Amino acid sequence: GGPLDTGTHQIFSCIGTGAVSFGSNGFVKKFYADWWGASSSATAAANAVAFQAATIAIPAGGILEILPFTYSLSVGTLYTTKVFHLATNKVTVEGHGEASVLSFVPAANGDVLANVIGTDITFRNFKALLNNTGSKTANRAFDLSTGADRCKWDGVLVDDFNGYGIYADSSVGHRILFSRFNNIQAAGASIAYAVHLGTNCHNVDLIGNRFSTNDQDLNTAGGASNINLIGNNFADSGRTGLTNSVINLTSVTNA
Repeated sequence: GGPLDTGTHQIFSCIGTGAVSFGSNGFVKKFYADWWGASSSATAAANAVAFQAATIAIPAGGILEILPFTYSLSVGTLYTTKVFHLATNKVTVEGHGEASVLSFVPAANGDVLANVIGTDITFRNFKALLNNTGSKTANRAFDLSTGADRCKWDGVLVDDFNGYGIYADSSVGHRILFSRFNNIQAAGASIAYAVHLGTNCHNVDLIGNRFSTNDQDLNTAGGASNINLIGNNFADSGRTGLTNSVINLTSVTNA
């Protein structure tokens, strides 16, 4: 039950649900996927397994630190359509700015980098990049399940995704702060969305964000309410001939 005194090199070789458990005693504050074998030189599949193991092991209040390297990631063996599966509440995923890169290589259409089902999840200071070598479609950077409330993005760069940067549906209290969304574009006549706030998504703050060359910067669905926009920089679509608007606040009250 004491502190874990180690560096960021690999110290675990076990994977899977419950393979490593830290409990909630608070002795270990920061966690690294590198402890499970993630590295800038590892394969996308190996890194996915390591990141999956880390997100399973981290307790509430823990910080998953992304070192200033580029980690290639694909979907893994435990979760076959996503890399992160964040189910523990009050977890922070934090990098060292744009030098900390999660480079996502999707295996299929619709694959997701980070699926969130816990509450009070924070993403801070890293880059999420779609490395779409297989020409997949409709891929998402952050996908929030129903009830994944009060999530926060702070200083995150979301780049090149072709489905959604952030997809939130039936969840409340999110804060998207000082982040950038760039080149969120689909192919052909399809439309990709930097931020989508779906049905019954309420009380969301977007403050100080920058949007550039996206198909659509902000899209909402019926039932969304209290969407607060403060100091954002919205830009026109980067694709010619695409009929859409930069911001679509359909059926939003108190926007």
